[in-house]
Amino acid sequence: MRTVGKGLVFFAVALWLSSVTLFDPEKITDRVLRKLVGDTQVEVKTVPGRLGQEELEGIREELGTIDPEDVRRTLAQFTSWGSRAVGYLGNRKAYEYIKREFEEIGLERVTAEEFTVTVPVDKGASLEVLSTGEEIPLYCLWPNEVKTPTLPEGGIVGELIYGERGEFGDFNGKQVKGSIVVMDFNCGQNYINARMLGAKAVIFFDNGVVNRKQAEDKFLRVPVDIPRFWAEGEDAQRLLELARFGGHEARLRAKMEWENVKTWNVYGYLPGSEEGLIVVEAYYDAMSVVPRLAVGAEDACGITALLQVARTLSRFRPKYSVLFLATSAHFQGLSGVSDFLHRHSRGSRYFRDRIPEEERIDFK
Repeated sequence: MRTVGKGLVFFAVALWLSSVTLFDPEKITDRVLRKLVGDTQVEVKTVPGRLGQEELEGIREELGTIDPEDVRRTLAQFTSWGSRAVGYLGNRKAYEYIKREFEEIGLERVTAEEFTVTVPVDKGASLEVLSTGEEIPLYCLWPNEVKTPTLPEGGIVGELIYGERGEFGDFNGKQVKGSIVVMDFNCGQNYINARMLGAKAVIFFDNGVVNRKQAEDKFLRVPVDIPRFWAEGEDAQRLLELARFGGHEARLRAKMEWENVKTWNVYGYLPGSEEGLIVVEAYYDAMSVVPRLAVGAEDACGITALLQVARTLSRFRPKYSVLFLATSAHFQGLSGVSDFLHRHSRGSRYFRDRIPEEERIDFK
């Protein structure tokens, strides 16, 4: 009996595998459904309020008026203020710009809502080459969990060495203990090797291979004390030259602190001809493993598109009202959109009843 049972199980598994490997799964599904429920005629209903051909052509014509140069200018504007990471000046400038644009577009009831998040703020870092007196600006990397790259008051002193990609063989013949190691950014997590061998700090530079995967490798999910920094452009090349030449001691100073900082959501309404509300949302902040350099061109694409849509739709009278919502703190656990929903749209009746009626927002 057990043998028969095992045989049936094996047959069923083989049949299932063949249905998704040897044959077309869609046809198999259709045949099974016909056996179970028979042939049925599905009535396709017309969606109420569907746009006619003339209206669709009108919309296409309006969309065709969007100027690519205007899109580029808007995108360039967002990247011109420096870091838009929460806690940096560019974040505030972006919020102020969006608010002005909403008002100029003609959105109604333009509203800004302030909220607070906790973020690491780079207070500055620099490296002084003791033998030449040169001072090279540096940038703090994102903390390891909660451990920032902050150094003791007065900084640390060590010899500059070049650690290449951080393989153990790359340190052969070099005095790693007590040093400040300059490393290729595409070293993965091999900077841990430098710290294991006694390095006091690690400075990365762009060696031509900078991507998201490498960036994510440069901070850990545990609070390990590995002071990590970034050198930019010509400063990085000078630093690399000194490290390769050898024999140069340097003093490294750095401070990054966790702070409760203010940021803002901003929204405005485009009234429609009927009841109902649609929310169009995009975030405007940015993120980088080097937060002080988070200019975020890619991150600005969404908010740029939102502004273009708002400008175009403002020339129409939409059927439903549209709320254009620009949120911040996207990279702090979606704090911006969460704050908006917490204030205006709660699923639980208990909490919904406690939202002031004038602040309640119902949307599709």
